[in-house]
Amino acid sequence: MRHLTFVLLTMVAIARTADARSVGVVVTGEEIMQTPLRAQIESWLRAHGHEAVASPFEPNAINLLVDCFVIEDKTCARNIVEQSAKADAILYARVETVSNGTSRDVILTMHWFVKGQDPVEERRVCRGCTDQAMRTTAESILTSLVPAETAKPSAAPAIKLVIVAPPRVSRTVPAIAVGVGVAALIAGGVLYATSATDDGTQPRYRDTRPPGIGLAIGGAIAIGVGVIMMLREGPSRETGPAVAITPHGGYIGWTSRF
Repeated sequence: MRHLTFVLLTMVAIARTADARSVGVVVTGEEIMQTPLRAQIESWLRAHGHEAVASPFEPNAINLLVDCFVIEDKTCARNIVEQSAKADAILYARVETVSNGTSRDVILTMHWFVKGQDPVEERRVCRGCTDQAMRTTAESILTSLVPAETAKPSAAPAIKLVIVAPPRVSRTVPAIAVGVGVAALIAGGVLYATSATDDGTQPRYRDTRPPGIGLAIGGAIAIGVGVIMMLREGPSRETGPAVAITPHGGYIGWTSRF
């Protein structure tokens, strides 16, 4: 019998993943300026392809790192980063304010540590510093100090083709129908042929012709049904709708196989 072949074509779109470096941020110095500066730095890092790590050190490790900068021992600071940092890189920022009489100057120093590499440092002074000038100074240091990570396209996943086809109808059922029909036809013929005849010699006789005729008719019907099923099954032939999707388009049609 004819059966349909359904084709499911699954395509996975090309995904883009950022080759992000995890960065921990540590800000010290003028307490009132720490929170906005940290927020600006973390926002800048995310906007430039990095992953900002919320807690890059255990509390005691942060204290040790701050002590290293107090004594201006950069080797000490690098060792703390290499041994205790939970991120690939650390951005350490220190903000200090100096009054110049009528306004304030802000000294902003940033240290960029990457595990396995030499640290780099940049310091700038924001004179008569306003909030906007402070943000501009911080962004300028970040741009020159921290390399941006660029998004790289991942490899396209392979196209997956899944073919689901229902099993072909077996010829066992029509063969059984024909076999049963033949047996019923023979049995009907035997009952008809061996039926007793009313010749007047017996008060009663067994007339098996009617059930024999009925059984033969039923057998003929079973044979006919089995033959029809076999003819409908016919030679191997598959036909059905076909749907195809490709990166450049698709089509809908009808396919047949002989």
